[in-house]
Amino acid sequence: QTVSWHCDDEPLFDAVARDALIVSLSLGASRSFELRPKDDPFQEKVILLEAGDLCSMEGLCQKHYRHRIPAEPEIEEPRIN
Repeated sequence: QTVSWHCDDEPLFDAVARDALIVSLSLGASRSFELRPKDDPFQEKVILLEAGDLCSMEGLCQKHYRHRIPAEPEIEEPRIN
């Protein structure tokens, strides 16, 4: 399962214009989470999210960064976010 580069820009939360708190809980297999600034896409950070990890994106993260879950075909165990 993959999610391409994006920012959480749903109109309900207006997270690209206002401070927002987005929290996700990882369950199941570990997975990579990638984050990069919109103005410098080569400064990518990779974070390994394991079962039970909480990831929070706060403030104007959605305005200044994009994130994704890359394809990892070698991982066969289920995972839920």
